Amino acid sequence: MDTEAKLNTLGEGAVYDVTEPHEAIRPREGAEDHITRVATHGCVTRLLKVLMTNVCHNDCGYCAFRAGTDCQRAGATPEELAATLEDLHHRDTVDGLFLSSGLGDRPVKVMDDMLAAAEIVRRHGYTGYVHLKVLPGCEEAQVQRAAELGDRISINLEAPTEAHLARLSKAKNMRQDILQRMTWIAKAIQGKRTDSATRFVVGGAGETDRHILASVSELYRHYGVSKSHYSAFNPIPGTPLEDVTPTTPTRKHRLYQADFLIRQYGIPLPELPIEEDGSLPQDEDPKYAMARRTLTDQPVEINRADARELLRVPGIGMISLKRILSARRQGIIREPSDLAQIGIRTKQAVPFLLINGRRFAEPPPRQMTLHL
Repeated sequence: MDTEAKLNTLGEGAVYDVTEPHEAIRPREGAEDHITRVATHGCVTRLLKVLMTNVCHNDCGYCAFRAGTDCQRAGATPEELAATLEDLHHRDTVDGLFLSSGLGDRPVKVMDDMLAAAEIVRRHGYTGYVHLKVLPGCEEAQVQRAAELGDRISINLEAPTEAHLARLSKAKNMRQDILQRMTWIAKAIQGKRTDSATRFVVGGAGETDRHILASVSELYRHYGVSKSHYSAFNPIPGTPLEDVTPTTPTRKHRLYQADFLIRQYGIPLPELPIEEDGSLPQDEDPKYAMARRTLTDQPVEINRADARELLRVPGIGMISLKRILSARRQGIIREPSDLAQIGIRTKQAVPFLLINGRRFAEPPPRQMTLHL
């Protein structure tokens, strides 16, 4: 198999590892078609997404390349991957690399190859974005080297608990294979600009949104994870989970919204609007649902509330918060038009606010969507 054919196969395999909220899984052909636009450090980055190899000895029931699956197998050399990235970068086609992999027969060997590819392009003067996956079974020294070479390193947790992971894979051990390496990652990125991420496969193991968000809260607090991604489970024919119902895009979207509240606003899990069955409301934005339940009868006074209280109001985000605090320093906010003048989305915010002691609108019963 020539290099172009290898990269076509390996790029096709990489589409299953989601790197941003709205990324779609779709067939692609050719190296240049394996480029995904993602948000990294506040900028849009064009990433070449590719696997080192799609050979794997693991049995993950959601994976098209699980051991024993009848599919085209391929593996690239570090030199082939490095040459491809350098060529695409010189032609101004890509800004960065997302490099993941199956485990092969020996994860340590595969991780060495991934590091070697990154080392080659760095040695040749490439300073662009690199996201390296950390493989279960790799060594701590390899994690440390990945943190030196990459802008982001990550390992996929896939499921929120050991019991749920066992439904996806009989071979993986959450504590030994994944959490141990998350601990190594947290240690390795200390003092560096490198950050860390993880991913969940949503819906394949029968987990609830509460299970996932509880796990995410722990990862952010105790493992130094910067961001979590969510892949909506989609059954693959010929795998043990082929008869499991696919996860809706709406569920994935709601998880990203709730994750944002935890990660950016520090909202604790008990305050999220999770139903008795453990699910987030599917027909309304979680921030709005939370406000409707907690602020309808206790609206926030715009002129006295602190930052934490204001961020719970729909239509108020970090930029809006700064504008409100600045306006308060200049004088009292007296009516909704004062908020509109500084760019606040009054239709969303005002029903949950008191303005100088006065309420100007009541919350409507339901709101289908709201962009944070």
